[in-house]
Amino acid sequence: YAVGQGATLLIQTVRRGEADPPPNRLTLNRDLWLDFDGDGFTARDRIGAQMHRDWRLDLLAGDLGHADVNGQDVLITTSKDGAGFEVREGSITALAEWRLPRGGDLPAVGWSEDVQSLAMNLHLPPGWSLFAASGVDDVPGTWVSEWDLYDFFYVLILTLAAWRLFSWRWALVVFLALGLMENELDAPLAVWSALFLVTALLRVLPGKGRWRALIRVGWWLSAGVLVLQAVPFAASQVTHALYPQIQGPTDDRMLGESKVLLEEGGMAPTAAPMAPDVSPVSPSSDEEVAEESFANDSVAPSAKVQQESYGKDLYMRKGARALGVVDARSALQVQDPNSVIQTGPGVPTWSWRSWPLQWRGPVAKDHTLRLFLVSPSMNRFLTACRILFLILFAWMFVRARPRAAAPPAATHGGSVAAGVIALAVCGLWGVGQASPVRAQAMPSPEILQELRERLASDPPCLPTCATMASADIRLQGDRMVIEAVVDASAQVSVPLPGPVHRWSASDVALDGRSTYGLRTGSLGFMEARVPPGRHRLRLSGPVPPSGKLTLDFALVPQRVSVDAPGWLVDGIRTNGHVESSIQLQRMLQDKPDGSASAPEGASVSEVPAWFRVTRLIQLGVTWTVETTVRRMTPVGNPAVVRVPVLAGESIMADAIEIRDGQAIVTFPRDAEFMTWSSTLPVEPEIRLGPNAAGSFNETWHVECGPIWSCTTSGLPPTRHLRDGAWAPAFDPWPGEKLVVRVTKPKPAQGASTTVEGASLDLSPGVRRLEATLGAEVRTSQGGTHVWMLPEGAKLERLEVNGTPVPVRQDGRKVTTNLSPGPNQVTMGWQEHTGMGAFFQAPSVHLGGAAVNAEVKMHLPSDRWLLWVDGSTWGPAVLFWPYLLLVLLAAFLLSRSTWSPLRLPVWVGLALGLTQTHFIVALLVVGWFFAIEYRRRVPNLPPLLFDLRQVALLGYTVIALAGFYSAIHMGLLVQPDMQVEGPGSSSDTLLWYVDRVDGYLPRPWILSAPLWVWRVGMLLWSLWVAWYLIGWIRMAYGAYVEGGHWRRLQRPTKPRPVAGEGPPPAP
Repeated sequence: YAVGQGATLLIQTVRRGEADPPPNRLTLNRDLWLDFDGDGFTARDRIGAQMHRDWRLDLLAGDLGHADVNGQDVLITTSKDGAGFEVREGSITALAEWRLPRGGDLPAVGWSEDVQSLAMNLHLPPGWSLFAASGVDDVPGTWVSEWDLYDFFYVLILTLAAWRLFSWRWALVVFLALGLMENELDAPLAVWSALFLVTALLRVLPGKGRWRALIRVGWWLSAGVLVLQAVPFAASQVTHALYPQIQGPTDDRMLGESKVLLEEGGMAPTAAPMAPDVSPVSPSSDEEVAEESFANDSVAPSAKVQQESYGKDLYMRKGARALGVVDARSALQVQDPNSVIQTGPGVPTWSWRSWPLQWRGPVAKDHTLRLFLVSPSMNRFLTACRILFLILFAWMFVRARPRAAAPPAATHGGSVAAGVIALAVCGLWGVGQASPVRAQAMPSPEILQELRERLASDPPCLPTCATMASADIRLQGDRMVIEAVVDASAQVSVPLPGPVHRWSASDVALDGRSTYGLRTGSLGFMEARVPPGRHRLRLSGPVPPSGKLTLDFALVPQRVSVDAPGWLVDGIRTNGHVESSIQLQRMLQDKPDGSASAPEGASVSEVPAWFRVTRLIQLGVTWTVETTVRRMTPVGNPAVVRVPVLAGESIMADAIEIRDGQAIVTFPRDAEFMTWSSTLPVEPEIRLGPNAAGSFNETWHVECGPIWSCTTSGLPPTRHLRDGAWAPAFDPWPGEKLVVRVTKPKPAQGASTTVEGASLDLSPGVRRLEATLGAEVRTSQGGTHVWMLPEGAKLERLEVNGTPVPVRQDGRKVTTNLSPGPNQVTMGWQEHTGMGAFFQAPSVHLGGAAVNAEVKMHLPSDRWLLWVDGSTWGPAVLFWPYLLLVLLAAFLLSRSTWSPLRLPVWVGLALGLTQTHFIVALLVVGWFFAIEYRRRVPNLPPLLFDLRQVALLGYTVIALAGFYSAIHMGLLVQPDMQVEGPGSSSDTLLWYVDRVDGYLPRPWILSAPLWVWRVGMLLWSLWVAWYLIGWIRMAYGAYVEGGHWRRLQRPTKPRPVAGEGPPPAP
């Protein structure tokens, strides 16, 4: 500003510091598990946050049980808003586990901050389903969302057709049946339109004729298709309603379990090979492509190490003093050793059906949603209604089956014609019903991780991918030229001498050609991209006019030579080696009169010493202050500065003299800065300032550890982050002060030990039971844990984290020592209990509530499993429902007019055929009806008669093979009791419970000795052999009915009689 004489320049402060930082930005990904009993939810939240204010996250609803921030468990404390945790990093990835009761509205966010993006994955256990959800932008896979306009059209058209063809009562039945079956897996839907169509045509066609006969055949074919579809559908519905755990976790209409991937913030500062270009590039765009690919380069590993050492050397190098300095950053994040970090309620590991709940755009913290869930009991009721209306729907057509009908009445012609037209449209169901379009599934996290590792894999040369063999430095006038030889094992970024705020090359040439592959690294050094091999770098740039230059090497050369006439050079040894930097200073120029003068551009006036005092106050388990005094004026002369100490401050450096509440700091000639550490007492307040004007200005940083809650008053902060962590900085003017108020949040209630999984493996024998218990226990403090074994159990081995430990058993109690963190506990024992007709798992207590409890039972090979019972998620013996279905089929077969056998024989035959494949059983049953057909219809044209004889003979051989298969499997193969369930088989039974109060589940089984089954099958085999003689005699009698074989005769023309002429013409 040009200010004239008498003029006034007024400077007004409009805004100071960053008193009102921007709002926090959060992303939330939630997995929500419903308990097996439906009482509550378990939530696991993955939170990605960019923090700018408040520096705490509170859960507004539910019980927060466990939290970790950036992979470290944190203490959950209470505030006026609820339970939460302190945040001290600007960028965090948090994982929170909490519980929520079921009922009413659920919080969509639930935290004290709005979120920019929200995604939720709802996991429901077997038997549960999601009817609909409100408060969510998109919920694919629910019963409501599966309906589309074509589904409504199809249901309404068929309902209208039933109304016009039958009555309004039957129309109501059709509406309910189709509404309940729509979107059910394998439900018979398209066949109804065909039945409506042929029924309507039978109403309008005459009572006799070829067309009516053809339509009658179509009706029976449609009815047969309906039976083939409806019977398996009904059986599947009933089975899944009674045993929902045997149904697969996903089906064709479900979206399946979605996986949420967290974005990693930032990349590790390690070298990575250049990614190859995947698209063709014209030669004219080489430089553009080079710069684009260079942006993905990393600093050479060896250079990265040198850069880290460079930062330390800058702190401790020659010309600086550090007195009593300790690194307190890591100690600042340490949790209070006197507080108990909560381990949480534990998270279920089961995965069944899941529904992704999605929101578009930001979501407010108080937003809620409501889930309309269908419980297992309600699903059973709906299944019963679905089967009932399916039967009524089919009965409607049975009542209208084809009969000899009178001509249709004229009054009904219009309605029947309308029904025919509508049904013709519905007949296009099979053509017009498009299969749902599904996007390709998202790759699994394992594939994405493998791709990420391939793209960002470290070269095998780490950590010495690049070395600088030599550096030749020449100073020519006001320019400096550096010629360096670099050896690279991979394409990496090589840091150049600098940093750029001291000296920057204006011209960089690689192997004699100017390079544009340059960038400024995170530590302030210019970096050049160097391909593999040996290369020569030439750097050229002006020297600073001050005549002084400190040149640092992030990548230290193995040999350095300097050619600088008129300059003083420090830092190079006689063998050409350097530590990390060299110092260059221009010598004074001689005048003609013999005096010396400063070089052109250099200042020779004496400037009073000025300093900057930086106080870093770190409030962790212990309170420390790190004070740094930096000389802001040129070095070369000793200096003394007096720095006021804080109230209660205790300096840990003996070299610092304390006088009148001030620290006397003496700077040697070449010292640039000095640093010391001190401690502070724990007080509710810390007061900084006011300080009188002196030869320094101050900067205050306050780092508040996560075990404290800090607020400031008196000054607005100029910035909030320091090295990515919350450490508000204050730049006071003389006379200003700052008050830091510190409180300690109260820890929330929570368990310090969580059993995150337990598995009891049982192997019962004839006289003894061998049991093994494996458990994963997480504890925050360590100590002892008590387990309760069954009565009479004798502990034989005990391992903690894979290491055998001495057995400490006192009756039923077993005590183990656990260390903080996760622990794997394994113990084995035996009991004097053998396998009997009734066997129940022993009583085992885990010493506290647990999640993911399972019991596995190995059935001996000499036992015949009859029945099982236990938790919802366990095995099911489907043989008995199948046997009931087979006996029902035997009863229906005996009622048929074409049945050659009586009911007791059908029942006896069905009992043995249960162990064969149902196709084999159908073939055997069909053979009897084929024989009966041969007996009742003996006469056919010769060709058809002979073909039937051949087919019947082959069919008899197949039926006899079926009888042999049934006898063989019954006598020699283990009985197939059709055991179904996750992880279960005929010899291994697995039960799982998501949460237990301490005792493991105690399932039980009923079994019998295997010889009982063998004896029964032997008696059945003898019975079959006895009856088979009569059946073969019956089959032979039917086979020879009307003859064994008929010769085919070629028709011949009659020969004319001699003497007769041709017949007269008509």
